Amino acid sequence: MSFDRDKLVVEFVKLKEGQHQFSHSLDLAFFELFDYSEILNAELELNVNLEKTSNWIHVQFEVSGTLQQHCGRCLEPIDFPVHGQYKLIYRLNSEEESEQRQFEDDGVELVYLLPSAINFDLSQAVFETACFSLPMLKNCDNLENKPCNDQMIQKLDELNNKNNEETSVDPRWDKLKDLIKK
Repeated sequence: MSFDRDKLVVEFVKLKEGQHQFSHSLDLAFFELFDYSEILNAELELNVNLEKTSNWIHVQFEVSGTLQQHCGRCLEPIDFPVHGQYKLIYRLNSEEESEQRQFEDDGVELVYLLPSAINFDLSQAVFETACFSLPMLKNCDNLENKPCNDQMIQKLDELNNKNNEETSVDPRWDKLKDLIKK
């Protein structure tokens, strides 16, 4: 199973001025292009709106669907809903710029393209947008159906209790607490 990266390469020189739209389904093969091993499965829809003028290309895309990762607590696979949007602006024929430059301001990335450029690749921006849409804490606390591995949770509780029992209080702290009480 492999993903054709060319699906996300836009040959803007072949596009007429005006609005253009396209969409793609993304699966695990897309994430394997980036050697991102934490994604176990993916079912995403990518919708791209592109507006080309003589000097600019405005690209706005949206990814939505689910990405599967291991639970951060019990290691069970969990499907996390993701939804993300991103805006890119490409400056065409920027002769005053001798090399490609990138700027980010107010959530919009501005990319200067060399006069010799004929295409641009959206795959890195799509990958980052999808991954940044995942929650920071990857566990099932906010899910209705909790797929937790009960054996793993039980083992974690046992280890946690064992560590709490082994942690003894230094008697010097008790003497300091007595000073505070006085």
